[in-house]
Amino acid sequence: MDLYLADVAPGGAPRKILEADGAFWFAADWSQDRRNVLLGRYVSINESYFALLDLNTGERTDLDLPEGQKGAIGEMRFSPDGKTIYLSTDVGSEFRRLARYDIPSGTYQWLSANVDWDVSGIEVDPHSGKVAFTVNEDGASSFYLYDQDTVRQLPVPLGILSGVEFSPD
Repeated sequence: MDLYLADVAPGGAPRKILEADGAFWFAADWSQDRRNVLLGRYVSINESYFALLDLNTGERTDLDLPEGQKGAIGEMRFSPDGKTIYLSTDVGSEFRRLARYDIPSGTYQWLSANVDWDVSGIEVDPHSGKVAFTVNEDGASSFYLYDQDTVRQLPVPLGILSGVEFSPD
């Protein structure tokens, strides 16, 4: 599946930004400076990868999972400054945990290591950098907030949360 960037202005035309060469690539997020696209590559339910695509140069930089392991990747989002990626992955665990990946150093920090359920949704506030994430806890959603190295669970009614967004204020 090739990826295109569509110019929706009158007379604009889509341009190919990634030729997939038989792989299933998808765009997961766009950096705030609009320079990089965060890509995922799905291989199987147990194996996926992620990469950065520089829209100015067309260069794709493949990023490594922890210790070169294979695993599944779910949701992914850039931090406001574009130097960090928040992602859910099951590498080293039975569950998809929330990880913070520092792009310059290539290091991981596990943010939901004590949550024994799959992280199903991630949203990053573009102003504060706070991270809201949902967890599929036995078929219902739990809601967490990560802020300044603290993860706390917030109460929500029983049900499924999706499409979480931060308000402008």
